[in-house]
Amino acid sequence: MKLSKCLCVLLVAVLVLGMITGCTPQEASTPTPAPPATDPTPGETVTEPEAPAELVIGMIQDLTGLTGQQGTGAQRGVQMMVEEINAAGGINGTTMIRLVEYDIKGDVTESINAFKRLCDQDNVDIVIGPHISNIGIALAPLSEQYKVPIVGAYIDDRTVLKEDGTAYRYMFIAQPSATQQAQVIASYALEELGAETFAILYNAANAYCVSLQGPFIEYVEANGGTILAVEGFQDADKDYRTQLTKLKNLNPDAVYMPNYPAQVPLCVQQAREVGITVPLLGANGYIPNIYLAEAAAENETYIPYNIDYDNEAIKAFDVEFQAKWSFETNAQTYIAMDALSVVVEAFKKCGTTDSEALTDAINGVVVQGWMGEFSISPDTHMPVGMPMAILNVIGGKANTVTTVATMS
Repeated sequence: MKLSKCLCVLLVAVLVLGMITGCTPQEASTPTPAPPATDPTPGETVTEPEAPAELVIGMIQDLTGLTGQQGTGAQRGVQMMVEEINAAGGINGTTMIRLVEYDIKGDVTESINAFKRLCDQDNVDIVIGPHISNIGIALAPLSEQYKVPIVGAYIDDRTVLKEDGTAYRYMFIAQPSATQQAQVIASYALEELGAETFAILYNAANAYCVSLQGPFIEYVEANGGTILAVEGFQDADKDYRTQLTKLKNLNPDAVYMPNYPAQVPLCVQQAREVGITVPLLGANGYIPNIYLAEAAAENETYIPYNIDYDNEAIKAFDVEFQAKWSFETNAQTYIAMDALSVVVEAFKKCGTTDSEALTDAINGVVVQGWMGEFSISPDTHMPVGMPMAILNVIGGKANTVTTVATMS
């Protein structure tokens, strides 16, 4: 009897509680789903993930080797750009850039060792590479091993493309490739200079020179021109008069000499000495060493170049650069800064310093470069849409003849 009374009292209590809460005992036992974690309740402050405080960029340049002038120009351009970004509070006003730099002295072994140090000891997130093709070719397989992306200024297609035509995952270039540059000057000579026959003098031991002469020949022959002869020389050679005399005797309409900066003045001077008076076609390594050829360089020396010195923004920066460093800019100054722009835009795109994420973000990234807007092809890892200038030396200075679009 007492037990029944207790049960009745308990039942009444439960019913009363149900009336107070507005639900039946069965409804009260069913849990209500919690709102998704991503949906804040009204008035709640959401804390966004903090942006990385620092992006660590390695930079390897030839500062004291054969192309030290170009490498130094690249280094100082990047340093100025980093100073400007950091003075403004960093990328997106949150992330500062720290540069870790090594002088590779134009040497492949020095470059490999420097890249390993950047990855193993300095823990960099990404690397801005040099302009030397031999070095880019050597670094390509290493980048796959260390899984750290490199945005370089070398032009040989082999620095970013494997033998099967696919791209190395971590290798990118921030200037038109050798194929693109050779096509630019060949097209100009055929269409604007009216040249039909060509002769070539090049350093057969240098990857930069080799990478340019092959595509030049292919483009000329595919577009109705004729290659009369190709003469090569070696790194240690200083006298090219024998080869140049052979070329002169063939009476070409133009002579293509895609050679390294240190060899440029000798090639140009000796070509004129043996009596070659037709246009000389150069490569983007001609500036500033072409000026050492003095009168021999005057007029009829056409150079495909990464920079239009008639551009007002470039003129203004050139003045600022020389005031700071007492040093002239060159193509590598601007290419290296474009490489840094690729890195910065990739970081903005992915929002992290993770090397894999940065690598993915570089593919297809759109950049406002010094010569105009360009993107990085996900297929070739080369720039798409980047223009080049055609220069001619007049009065001891390079003057822009025209600006042309590079081919895909």
